[in-house]
Amino acid sequence: GADGIHREAPARRGCEVASRRPGDAGRAAISGLRIEARQKLQRQRLRSLGQASRMMGVSPGDVQVLMVYIEKLRRTGAAK
Repeated sequence: GADGIHREAPARRGCEVASRRPGDAGRAAISGLRIEARQKLQRQRLRSLGQASRMMGVSPGDVQVLMVYIEKLRRTGAAK
């Protein structure tokens, strides 16, 4: 229902922010990601957190870490 829409909207905004971030160097600097997830994410050019969540080797915890990182970038204005 509506609750799912509200949870999904920030994730979509986060994906837009992540896609504007140049290069893949940012993913290597994210602390809290497991090594396997970091390696998988560096190999792929993802367009959304949904894609990351469906990858083998990327746990729900890794996706949460990515969401926090993207929100931090958004708030500091580093993703512009």
